Amino acid sequence: MLYKIRTGGIEAYCSDLIVENETNQYVYLLGVAGYQTAVKGILANFVKGEPLSININNNITWVEKLPGSYQMKLKKMPSEYSHGIALPKIGQLQENDQQTLAREIFLISNEQNNVKTLVFSQLDQRIEIPLHPSWTDWLWKLFEKNEWITKLQTLVGQFEGNLINIHQEQLSDEITQAIRKKVPEVVHCMKRRE
Repeated sequence: MLYKIRTGGIEAYCSDLIVENETNQYVYLLGVAGYQTAVKGILANFVKGEPLSININNNITWVEKLPGSYQMKLKKMPSEYSHGIALPKIGQLQENDQQTLAREIFLISNEQNNVKTLVFSQLDQRIEIPLHPSWTDWLWKLFEKNEWITKLQTLVGQFEGNLINIHQEQLSDEITQAIRKKVPEVVHCMKRRE
């Protein structure tokens, strides 16, 4: 379903909106549809830092961009319509308060069952630690236990978002400890086959 979105006197329709959970204020995914000039105007105002209002089931929700820059894509549709999306540029290494390097990943999926597999494949591509595909469920539980995964709030659309924080040193320590303690979900892939 499409909901009206407004900023600076410009109006179009919101097709997708994923925000952080605490205040539902900061946008991780914004999809806008409508006349091309309106879509471009809303996205430009959004990236400039102007707040947006979305009327969702007669409730006005105000949202704004996260600090930092966004990536935008615009696709012209038949006639004068277009569809645009805005996503924050996430993935740079950053130093957190524990003086360890962390890397954030923003994952979008239209199937919640697919998220664990997406997390595993992103980890496998981005870290130096060798991982085994059979660890997918164990890694998911580990990330939840350590609060390295944050489920984001979908206000509009069918996509679901998760914010993943990768702490490579801590992850390496957790895997090493699991192997030392012979945690079945981790060591079963190391057994000899006869």
